[in-house]
Amino acid sequence: MLKAVIFDFDGTLANTEKYQMRKWNITLKQFNITISKDEYCRNYCGKSSTTTIPELLKEKYPQITYSASKVADNASVELQKQFSENKIELMPGSEKIIELLKKENIKYAVCSAKDQNELVTKLNNSGTTEWFEKKYRVTQAEAGNKGKPDPDMYLHALKLLDVDEKEVVVFEDTESGVLSASRAGLKVIALPTKYTKYHDFSKADYVVNNGWPEFLNNYETILKEIDRSL
Repeated sequence: MLKAVIFDFDGTLANTEKYQMRKWNITLKQFNITISKDEYCRNYCGKSSTTTIPELLKEKYPQITYSASKVADNASVELQKQFSENKIELMPGSEKIIELLKKENIKYAVCSAKDQNELVTKLNNSGTTEWFEKKYRVTQAEAGNKGKPDPDMYLHALKLLDVDEKEVVVFEDTESGVLSASRAGLKVIALPTKYTKYHDFSKADYVVNNGWPEFLNNYETILKEIDRSL
């Protein structure tokens, strides 16, 4: 029986990837680097902004004189600014999935962001702060600073929810997020977006190509398909 759900935030519940991409271009502007949407989608979207992406950028662009950690820190500051200055739009159907979980008395958590300050900023500006109890807000900081695709964030969320791994479903929109949940031993449903259309979702237990509206119209069938025990 399904007892808990874990959500990614960026691209899954909220339409924030444009800000994630913008933060890198603003951060790297001083090095005369511009990341195209195609490059961002193929190489960086969904990966850790604290470790993986800065290391990949340093490897590809030798003109970056900052350390990977400084690139990450500068990008984090810029992202906070972006989220503070711009209203974050929700993905269509996000509110309805939360209403459904409340109705069914299913617990839910969120796994996203570098630290609590960043996550709280995103929740506040998207009007979703009340959706998640503080104890069910997981960031890299609480998971040994290991981001996706490492499983640590989801393992930590599973511990907080205090349910068996077979009683949980994860929703993700990126390949690295799917890998993170899968490596944690959790069932995962992928909801690809225009930013993640190139991603490999072969590790997902189910792929919903048309977002929350499609899932909500077929959720009982989908859950039965990914695990007959749910």
